[in-house]
Amino acid sequence: DLRSETFEMIVESSVKVRDTQQGTVFEVRVQPRAKRTTILGVLDGRLKIALASPPVDGRANEELREFLQNFSVSRVLQSSCSPEDIRATSGC
Repeated sequence: DLRSETFEMIVESSVKVRDTQQGTVFEVRVQPRAKRTTILGVLDGRLKIALASPPVDGRANEELREFLQNFSVSRVLQSSCSPEDIRATSGC
């Protein structure tokens, strides 16, 4: 599907990725409380995503997981609440 192909093209060309045993890992920069949820582009090697949900009670994290699943991203790993520290894994 075109949306998945566009996502893969953005990630492969501009986003810093690492291949691990769990799959391909890349970093995500989120902007909560946006008008709509969408991919904004790439910022400093991170995929920048606008999320409509606020960062309250895990709602933005849940929306990020659901949104990335549309692109075959299997897991979202988060090491802290900072938007710069979100990592996602594509693959097994």
